[in-house]
Amino acid sequence: MTMYLGFGVRPLEGVILESATFPKLGLTGELAYTWVLEPLSLSKGEGVYFITAVTQKPSTAPHSTQPSKNVTYSVTTFSTQCLFWNTSLGKWSAEGCKVGPKSTLTSTQCLCTHLTFFTTSFFVQPNTLDLRDTVKLFADVSNNPVVVALVGALCGVYILLMVWACIKDRGDSAKVFLA
Repeated sequence: MTMYLGFGVRPLEGVILESATFPKLGLTGELAYTWVLEPLSLSKGEGVYFITAVTQKPSTAPHSTQPSKNVTYSVTTFSTQCLFWNTSLGKWSAEGCKVGPKSTLTSTQCLCTHLTFFTTSFFVQPNTLDLRDTVKLFADVSNNPVVVALVGALCGVYILLMVWACIKDRGDSAKVFLA
């Protein structure tokens, strides 16, 4: 499998900022499937970055007539940073340190040019919601009954409150004409 990183548009439709092939040769376990993106890879700044995964057919059957099978990928994004205690500034600094390629969700490899006290800053990115995918979730009620019931209940409460507010407004309007 090869993964491609793009900014603003899907990587195979526009510019490919970076790519990685998995599993990585010579590595085992989760390291064989870990992709560490350095800040230079994200040089476009804030915005939407797309990751596209492309699977290769096995070389033993390049012209296979069997239909392709669905493959499920799990992607976890997190931000980690290597810091050292700068005694002259009296605070943590990242100067001379970078995150190493053996960093994972459970450990951070720091590559620094000096020896001192070190720490790591770690943040797991929250998932973003794509409203286009929400419609697909409502189409499959059997797999998402709680979500559909909750949204239906909230819409029902909203409609009841609107009806109650309209009735109260009509009552207030009638009182104004009487006065």
